[in-house]
Amino acid sequence: SSGINAEYGVMQWVNDIKSSQLSSILGGVGPMHSFIQLFSGVVDLVYLPVQQYREDGRIVKGLQRGANSFTHSTAVSLLQLTTKLFTSIQCVAEVTYDLVSPAQIRRDSLQHPADMRQGLVN
Repeated sequence: SSGINAEYGVMQWVNDIKSSQLSSILGGVGPMHSFIQLFSGVVDLVYLPVQQYREDGRIVKGLQRGANSFTHSTAVSLLQLTTKLFTSIQCVAEVTYDLVSPAQIRRDSLQHPADMRQGLVN
């Protein structure tokens, strides 16, 4: 009897995580937030016109709302993905440069200025 109750409790907990928390958990991992935002924009493009039509029969207003949501979420998510892509490219380029450049050049570039004036001039 206690095994059945424990199994039921675990199933309820798993169902709650799937229904209300999974997107938040996945959205916090790497670029997944941008992909989820992009996907939600595509869903809004289809869902909002249908929802508006069911409410009051005005499909044009629903199309406007869906297109607005799609445009906003797509633009924001693409900017975030592009930023992450270029940051990754820059990191790879810096590591590659450090690996292939001679040690003397690296040491020269790591010298700190003696004072603030020298730091501003160089």
